[in-house]
Amino acid sequence: MSSQFLIFSIFVVSIAFSYILLFALRVTGDKLIFEKKSKYHHIIVQEDGFKRTLRLGKGTNAGKQSRIDLRDPDDLLLEYTRLVFAALLINDSPSRVLIIGLGGGILPRAINRYIPDAEIDVVDIDPDVVKVAEKYFFFEQGGNIKVHISDGRAFIQETARNNPDKKYDMVILDAFNSNSIPRHLITKEFLRELILILYPEGVVSANVLIDNKLFHSIFKTYRKVFERCYLFMGGMAQNAVFISPGLKAPDIDRKQAEIKAESLQKLYHFNFSLISVVRQFRPRSTPKVSAKVLTDL
Repeated sequence: MSSQFLIFSIFVVSIAFSYILLFALRVTGDKLIFEKKSKYHHIIVQEDGFKRTLRLGKGTNAGKQSRIDLRDPDDLLLEYTRLVFAALLINDSPSRVLIIGLGGGILPRAINRYIPDAEIDVVDIDPDVVKVAEKYFFFEQGGNIKVHISDGRAFIQETARNNPDKKYDMVILDAFNSNSIPRHLITKEFLRELILILYPEGVVSANVLIDNKLFHSIFKTYRKVFERCYLFMGGMAQNAVFISPGLKAPDIDRKQAEIKAESLQKLYHFNFSLISVVRQFRPRSTPKVSAKVLTDL
């Protein structure tokens, strides 16, 4: 082997290693401030300057669950947390909200900020995630926010069975294991159970991953159960949000959504643009014909 070829090979390897290192730093962040293997998750909290991130998982499989700017914790940095508010286009004044999946507590904090009279039930299976949200992400229980340590589906089943008169105006589904939604929270049987605790005028807002191999099957399952499922497509991240109205909730089209977004922007004074959220509405999107409806079996 010539010395020139050896030098060139070392140069190529060095460049490749540099890219790998840069990728690792981008994935893992600059500073690890908390790490714990709980019963359900590998919990990681990192900081990059003023940005603090919650991840569940390890290495490249660590899904980004929540992210805040320490200088402005109310800023909704992750795109899907803004898209979720498209649910207000269907039901614009929810008095009772259910959130499945706490993460860093960004969504319950935001809803409590903009709709302070709303009663908010948050369900998360992992008590360690709740502790992390409180310690590192400015989340607080109390007042109109109540946290329940439970599996989301079990909570819905128990509510329907033991308290059938309790209904929600809005349900937000945001439960993830690393980079995927737990299978039992995306089936038609689960969604039918969910309808039992949803007011007919209510709405379901679900965070999903665009690059999930089951994306179109999840989309088709929502269409099967709710009949209507509107897609708000993420642009900056691999997230999309499904908005599924209850049986007696109104339809929306783009023009109606734009008009409604303008009035809601004035009403709630969001620190983001709900009008921009409407621009991510894909009213003509449909699931692939080949996609299968997901079941418990």
